[in-house]
This record gives sequence, structure tokens and C-alpha cells, in this order.
Amino acid sequence: MALTSNPWGVCAIVGSGVSSSSVPEFGHVKFFSCENCDRRNGSGGHDLSFRASLSSDSLTKPPSSSSSLQILTPFSFATSTPYSTSVRCSSLSLKDSDAPPSQASDEKKSFVSSRNFQTEKTPSGSKRNPSLAEQLQLSTGDITEAGSPLEAPRTTRSITPKREKAMKYIIDRWAPEGSKYNRAAEILQKLKDADGSEEGVRKALENWDNSLNARDICAVISGLKWRKALAFFRWAKAEKFEVNTVVHNVLLGVIRAGRQWKVADEFGLGMINEGVELDNFTFSTLISCAVQCRAPKDALTWFDRMAAAGVVPDEVTYSTMTLVYSRLGRFDEAVELFENLLLTGWKPDKVTYGTMVNVYARAGKYQKASSLIKEMKQLGLQPDAVVYNTLITYFAREGKTGQAKRVFREMESSGIKVSEFTLSLMIDVHGRSGNVTEAFSLFERMKEENLPLDTAVYNSLLKMCGEERKLVEGESLLREMLERGLKPDEITYKSLVNLYAKEGRIDEAVQAMQDMTQAGYPADVVVYSCLIKACGASKQFLRAERFFEEMLAGGNRADDRCCGVLLSLMNMCDNDEEREPVLRCLHTAKPTLCSLVNILVAQNLDSGEVEQGVRTLLAESNSNSHRPFCNSLIDLCWSLGFKDRAESILTLADSLKVYSGSLRTHTNDLWILHLRSLSFNTAYCALGVWLDFLKSHLAEGQELPETLVIETGAGRNRGEDGNRLITVILGKLKEMNSPFDTSTERADWLEASGSSVTAWLSSGSQPQQDAEENPSDS
Repeated sequence: MALTSNPWGVCAIVGSGVSSSSVPEFGHVKFFSCENCDRRNGSGGHDLSFRASLSSDSLTKPPSSSSSLQILTPFSFATSTPYSTSVRCSSLSLKDSDAPPSQASDEKKSFVSSRNFQTEKTPSGSKRNPSLAEQLQLSTGDITEAGSPLEAPRTTRSITPKREKAMKYIIDRWAPEGSKYNRAAEILQKLKDADGSEEGVRKALENWDNSLNARDICAVISGLKWRKALAFFRWAKAEKFEVNTVVHNVLLGVIRAGRQWKVADEFGLGMINEGVELDNFTFSTLISCAVQCRAPKDALTWFDRMAAAGVVPDEVTYSTMTLVYSRLGRFDEAVELFENLLLTGWKPDKVTYGTMVNVYARAGKYQKASSLIKEMKQLGLQPDAVVYNTLITYFAREGKTGQAKRVFREMESSGIKVSEFTLSLMIDVHGRSGNVTEAFSLFERMKEENLPLDTAVYNSLLKMCGEERKLVEGESLLREMLERGLKPDEITYKSLVNLYAKEGRIDEAVQAMQDMTQAGYPADVVVYSCLIKACGASKQFLRAERFFEEMLAGGNRADDRCCGVLLSLMNMCDNDEEREPVLRCLHTAKPTLCSLVNILVAQNLDSGEVEQGVRTLLAESNSNSHRPFCNSLIDLCWSLGFKDRAESILTLADSLKVYSGSLRTHTNDLWILHLRSLSFNTAYCALGVWLDFLKSHLAEGQELPETLVIETGAGRNRGEDGNRLITVILGKLKEMNSPFDTSTERADWLEASGSSVTAWLSSGSQPQQDAEENPSDS
């Protein structure tokens, strides 16, 4: 039999003895089956056991006729030198024989109690990696006698040193009261007052004249913190006491508990250089230590070394590696590893599911992340608050506030206690979507439940008040925040500047900026952009120019955001005199944008100039600024009455994928116009273009789909009068006698049947949109 795998070590078996079934492609296998017992893993708790063989012969010799396997790791793919290990079905004897089950069972018991088991040799003489529990067997004979037989330990749990354990518990665990293994207690007593240096340990133990075996050394190391444990290990090594792989592993565990990755990394490399055998526990401890210490690249390095050494990772190591790939931003590899492991019948634990929810969310695969939560529930693994908070966080960052609210409701219905962290997240979610009532309701809930309120919570509410023009509520929040003894930070001051600037109270906004500077937070381009925009709204264009010059004098650079604000000021100008200071700022900030604006406001122009100017502007601008620039340029043309220019820029922007996805989605039964990412004037322009398209479609003798939808979005996009986009668009459509009305399915949809729209457009009763009317002032 031969076994192959993909670079992750997920095995596909072909050959005799053990075979694979339903192999979709190289390196992928759904289950392993054993021809001898006609069973397969994943059914009835029957699994195949794998024993790694690291003999030098196995690295070069081809698989023999007996049961063996071949694993291709990342290392072996590069070197074309696979290594061989033995495979045994757990229902078979450890020998390749046809003995009856009873004889096989006796054979197995005989082997476990034999000296071959103690010396890590199988009956065939091949070497294997013993488990940590096997390596920590208690000796029944004199501890000074070499090669004495082993008996079952008092406990089979692996050693996981924990600092909070009492010293007495550690001593009792390794040397129970009344036993003769009390040397560890003596050593620990001598080291109690010693410092953690090698010299300190040496002085404390200079009169020690007894011998120590590996078990004694492990007991002492487990009772010390990492620095003193390392010094004691070096002392024991210098004294020529037994320091085998188990001793090294226990010390690595202590170093990991101390979160000392550099020390652990050097120690592991030292084991390799000294020829000490590294087993699964060694590699697993090193990898998990690297992860705990935020060194995912080093964890990946040790995972590759593990594969090169021929040590087969266990489920814990594979689970940890999904987290490693996630932290490295290599989400596709994390997903591939996870999904390939599932094909083998591997059952992830709760921690792994939580990790993969995070991976899928960070990779933007929110539907898959949500399905994992459902899968966890079906398996009886209740997702915890961390899993739900992960989804809420990423939904909020992507602006999917509706999905975030759904996850929060599911979390509460599952009976999970909601913490202050979750509630603060949801306050931010409601703030992003402009749901003032819901945000303040959760805020009051936090106060009623006596949950901690920090500056971040108040900042979320202050930011929302600024965007929603809730000046009174914002000032009340600031007073309450100061009364609680919370110190305003940079975000607090910026929110205050925006709060006053939105209300046109420029003097108060300037005072907030000065307070911000005195608190040690210099005013940046974001703060000045708020002031410049406020000046434009109040027709103080010369004052806006002074703020712009002050910003540059302070060492700030006009970025694309600031240029977008200046461009929006052009829409607020009523004549050339008001435009002059704005154009001067634009020329200084972004000459290309200034030239394009001069082209657009001219009475006569070549359509090719507009397209070339827009393409040049987008090419030299950050991708995040493409949509705001195009919106403002379309707004400018629309407000000046240049409808054709506005439509040409919109068409070009849509073809260049400036707006996420497409402005239109067409299926057989449903057509959707997406306006959610557009400004008000741009939305009017897009609506006019879409209606013209529908009319031309009907003129060609074609039919409309069953349903037509206009999606406006449920965000905080509002006009100058405070109305949302859906309200303004619906009002305009009603003026045009259209059949569109609010949808019963979604709050941000305007919906109409295809037949009613056909009758409406065919009647010719709808009035034309007036391009000179500014819809934001409707």
C-alpha cells in the first residue's frame, strides 16, 4: 500500500491493505477503508492509526509489499524525497499476521509490556514516535537502574505546566506522598530562594550529591518559572543527568507558559543541532507558542520543519495552523487546509470552528461564515460570544448593518450573555446606519446593567450625533462623559468638530479644534475638511480658503478627501465670484481636478475632453476616492443644467466599475437599479438614464420582467432638508405618476410590477425630470 497527500499532509491511500474511496482529485480523500476488517474511518468510531518512521532507509527506499505509506509534504515536494511510515488499522494486531482477534489482542498486550515498547521499537524493529503519556511512565524498579521496566502512570494526562498551580500540587503529582520519589521536592526547596540565573541555580545546588532521573527533572521544571527552569535544565545537563526528549518538551511547555517565543525558538533549534529527537509534542508546543506570541511566520516555519522531519501533525496542530494562515492574511490557504481536512472525516472542535468563522469573515465569505455557525449548532457545539462578535465586527466594517443586527438577534435568542463589548459593537452598528433610537436604547441598557462605559462607547454615539445633526444630544453626551471622569481622546474632539460644523456653528467647531490642539492632538486634514465644508454650506467661501491655507501652513497635505470636499463646494457656489476662491484651492491641491472642473463649467466643450479628463483624474487618485469624485462631478454638471455631461460621466464611471458591482442587476424575473452608493443628484441622473433605458427596451418590442426594484439603501445618506434618499426618490416618482411604491420585503426598496411600469411608460403621462432642479434641496 502507498499513501500520498497534498502539501498539508492530508492523505489519500492507494495500494493493498488500506485503500481510499471516492477520491475526487490528487491529495483529497473522503475516508480511509481497511480491506482486512471492511471498515472505514468516520464509521463506528473506527480510525486508522499512523506511525511515522524516521529511519534513514525509509527516506530513500520505495514502499515494500507490506503495509506502508508515502506522504508528500511541502519539503518532499521540493526535494522529491518522500518518507515512509507504517500504517495499522486499530482493529488489527501490531504485527502483519493472520492471527485470530484473541491472539492479536494478547500479542498487543505482550508488546506493550515488553522492553521493545520501552525502547520505542516495534516488533519489526522500526522506530516510532511514542506519545507523551507513554514517555512519562512511572518506574517500578530502582530509579538508578538503567533500563528498568515501566508501569502505568498515576495519570495519563500530558504535562501542561500552569503557573497558578500550587507548588504542593506539582510535587504531589510527580512524587505522591509516601513514595520514594521525593528528590524533586528537595530540589524545589533548595531553589526556592535562588535567583533565576545559572549561577544562582548552581550555587543553590552545589552540595547536591544524589542522582536525578528524567522524571525528577521534569517534576522540578514543572514547579519553576521559565527563567529558573531553563537555568536548572542547563545545570542538570552539565551534571550529565538524563535529559531526554520528554524533559525538553516539559521545559518548552514552561517557556510557552511564560510567552517567551525567542527563547523557545532558540531552544528548539538547539535540540535540532544537538541531535535530540523532536516529536509531535515538541513541534506542537513550538507552533502554539509562536501563535500565542504573535509570531505566525515562525509558526509556519516550524510547521514546515515538522513536515520535513516526517512527524505527522495531530488535530490540535492542524487546528492551530488554520489560525496561523488567518493571521498571515493567507485566507485561501486556511480555507483549503480546513476543507481538505474535512474530506478525511476530521471533526473540528469548537475552537477550530471559531477560528474558521473568523477566517471566512476576514476573507469576505460571510455566507460561509454564517453557515459554519449553523453547522456548529447542528453538531451540538454552541457558538460563544467571541464567534458572534467576530461576525458582527466584520459585518459592521463592510457596512452590512442589517446582517450585523441579524447576528445580534440570533446571539440573544441563543441565550448567550451579551457583554459590554457586544453592546458597544451594536451601538456603533446602529450609529453607522443612523438608528439613533436603537443606539441610545442600548446605551441606556448598558447603564441599567451597570456595564462599564468607556470613551469608545461615547465616541460612537458622538459620531452618530454629528452625522444625524443631534446637537443637543451630543452636548449632553460630552457633559456626561466628563462627569464620569473619562478623558476625551482624538476621536472625541474630531466628533465634536463635526458635530458643530454640521450645524453651521463654525466658531464652536474652531473652539473644539483649539481644545483638541491643547490636549496634544494636532488638527489634521480631516478636521480642516470639516471646517471647509461648513464654510461652504454657509456661503463663506473666502473663510474656507483661509482654513485651507492654514491647513497647509500647519504641515498638512491636501489629500483626495479634502479635494472631494473642495469639489463639493463648487456645487454650493451660485456665481463665478464665489467659485474663484474654491478654484484657487483646487488648483493648489490637485491641478488635474481643477482643469477638469474648468472644462465642465465651460459652455462649449468636446465630449472627448470630458472622458479623457475623468480617466486622467481617476488614474492618479486613490481608488477609495473614485466614487466621491465621480459623484461630485456629476452633481456639478447636474446642478449647472448640463444633463448630457452628467449622464456621460455616470456611464463612464459605471463602465470603469467605480461603483461597487454594477448600477443595474438583471435576472429573468427581477431588474434592480442600485442607487445606494450615489449622491442625491447622481441618483437622479441614474434614475433618468434607467427610465430612458426601459422606454427604449419597450420601443424595441421587448417585455419587462415581472418585478422592477429601485434600491436606495438604508444608510444615513440625507439631503439638505434631512430627508433620506428613499424619501426624495419616491417623492419625485410620485410627481411623475409612476407606479413605484415602498416594498413590503425590504425597507430600502421601491417596487413595481413590470406590467404597471409598462402601462405607465407607454401612456406618456410621466413628466420629464428637470435637470436644473437640485433634488437635494427638494
